[in-house]
Amino acid sequence: MISFILCLWSVRIVVGVTCGICPIGNESGSVGAFPSSYLGVPSNPTGNDAFTYSTLSIQGVTGQKDEREFLVSLGLVSNLGNQSRPTPYHDKVTLYAAVEAHVGTGDVWAINPLVTQMPDSGDYNAQGIELDFNNENAHRGEADAGEGLAPPVSYGLSISGAASFRSTAAALVSGSGRIWNRGIVFANDCVQQSTFQDLGNPDKSIDIRGHPHWGVYQSSPSSKNLFAGGTGVGISSPNQLSSEVALHVGIGGLRVDGPVLLSGGRRPVLSSRTGGASVLHAEGLVTLDASGKSSVVVEVALDHAFKVISYSLTPVGASMPDLHIEHEAEEWETPAAFVFRIAGGVPGKRTSWAVAYELKN
Repeated sequence: MISFILCLWSVRIVVGVTCGICPIGNESGSVGAFPSSYLGVPSNPTGNDAFTYSTLSIQGVTGQKDEREFLVSLGLVSNLGNQSRPTPYHDKVTLYAAVEAHVGTGDVWAINPLVTQMPDSGDYNAQGIELDFNNENAHRGEADAGEGLAPPVSYGLSISGAASFRSTAAALVSGSGRIWNRGIVFANDCVQQSTFQDLGNPDKSIDIRGHPHWGVYQSSPSSKNLFAGGTGVGISSPNQLSSEVALHVGIGGLRVDGPVLLSGGRRPVLSSRTGGASVLHAEGLVTLDASGKSSVVVEVALDHAFKVISYSLTPVGASMPDLHIEHEAEEWETPAAFVFRIAGGVPGKRTSWAVAYELKN
């Protein structure tokens, strides 16, 4: 083994390289070629106490107070290859990291970045990975839906692969305890078309299995919601979904701050005005869940304060002597809709409902 000292951006770095089967500089223009290298350099990686063997180990300490420092700097100017044939064998890559897991292997990582913010280290920004993607060439993906994915494309992050078997997930956000305030954030009005877009045919596009306080939270009263098919929100089984199912939510399970259209019903209709109040009526049909219950959302016009005057329930397809309003409508600070809950019905059967409520002018 030989050891030597490099000066990189004024940072003193000790580099150890094994000799013998991994000769240095045996390829023209290269620093080193290690086609059959033996991982024999012992090291203690920064931030990781586990004793580790590698072919090349670079550990450093900053040396400049007012200058930017890179422990390793790799740069590639790509100006050839656009006429190469056959494609796609003209890729130009600055850093390629790969690992093959063969019989007998332990756990593997192709890349394992680590950032540790030490106690009392001060006030500063920290990032595990910063991906700067600068497109100064032309717009990409301007067409809507799948047509916008036609080449040429520009992706800030592309997760792909080829496999005979399905993997657990394309991306995972995890950790010990609640260490993240936000899982994924899109900020600075940076997205033009769709923040999230599903162009596949999965069994479920959005699957919430935990117990969030708000399953879906929409705070903008001007945003619109389009449900082209039956929503089935709040039903106990997808088998209960039909075109006659209204928009259901569990009490406290959804805050609606935008217009709501009732499937199988109609918009609230103004029927009268008395003194300083307006009386509106809404009606519709719902399919009861496996417990003989259903929640109903009713739009409140213009975010007025409201008071429910009367409820009316009519069983359809079966006698339901215990049919009743289990939970009355709750008033919100600036309501755009209110919710009431029906109970005591026959599971899977339908119930006609009507409600009259007063808006205070």
